[in-house]
Amino acid sequence: MLLKHPQLKLIQPGDTRWLSYFRSVNAVIRCYEPLMITLEHIVHERGEESPSASGLLSILKDQSTTFILHSLEP
Repeated sequence: MLLKHPQLKLIQPGDTRWLSYFRSVNAVIRCYEPLMITLEHIVHERGEESPSASGLLSILKDQSTTFILHSLEP
């Protein structure tokens, strides 16, 4: 699903640039739903073989993470 929207790609933040963190968080906010669907698919298909996807999915499902993301929306 993310591949259908090439303009919505995740950005790796730089070490010291706040703007890069803003762009990274903004990318997650803009493509939250397809990101969640993709992560759920990876976890369902690969299970324990993909601990990174499972961990990220768990973090993004957390209510406090969702609250923070919504409060950071431009």
